[in-house]
Amino acid sequence: MLKEEYDQFCKYAAQEIKAPYFFQNCYTQHGFAPRYSRIRRSDTTGCTQYEVENSDMNYNVGIFIDIFPLTYVAEGKISLFIQKIVSNFWGRAIVGYEKERLMLMKSQFTPKSYLSRSILIWTIMKQFYSHEQLCEKYLRACSVKDSSKVGLLPFLRFRDKYIWPKEWFKESVSLPFEDMLVSCPKEWDKVLRHQFGDYNIFDRGTAIHSLAIVDTEHCYKEVMKEVWAKSKEVNM
Repeated sequence: MLKEEYDQFCKYAAQEIKAPYFFQNCYTQHGFAPRYSRIRRSDTTGCTQYEVENSDMNYNVGIFIDIFPLTYVAEGKISLFIQKIVSNFWGRAIVGYEKERLMLMKSQFTPKSYLSRSILIWTIMKQFYSHEQLCEKYLRACSVKDSSKVGLLPFLRFRDKYIWPKEWFKESVSLPFEDMLVSCPKEWDKVLRHQFGDYNIFDRGTAIHSLAIVDTEHCYKEVMKEVWAKSKEVNM
């Protein structure tokens, strides 16, 4: 969804979504990345391999859907260059936070870790800003005030195939998907062709999400007990 709509959604979702559902983003879940949000069902388990390896007992890993913001991409060469530099800087600080947190959780953090550029930037920046403030700076840097182009910058950065004309998303239509109707951009065909080319040709690829543990009937707190017994809580 477009950034202004995403911001409004996040504002109200954090207040209105109640158990057994949980609205998860960098402000409601310690250690969650600021690149997107999730709605999770807390009485189920839907844990990715990454979460198996890097979560603890305070982290909600119920079955989820992802929600991504379409941010505005600068159009002029100089403006685009500045946006890339600034967003990359704050993005590295966020990555440094995530790396340090995970290495502490696994008891793998050493003085040599500070040789990592991202951890070094985070170490310096955390003297002046909280993680939440850095998330805000990163998200602001990933979107200019307005533009004719939008993209998944917080998540997939400045990759051309994930940048589209804003006008393609102005209107929506309902399309059938299995036993339901799903709201999609009116220009869904243009969006898909820009991203995938001829999407009607079957191409066996990989999935972003590889759910390592799935249980639709049991709460993640019960299912993940043994996994989390091997990790420790890390608060930063």
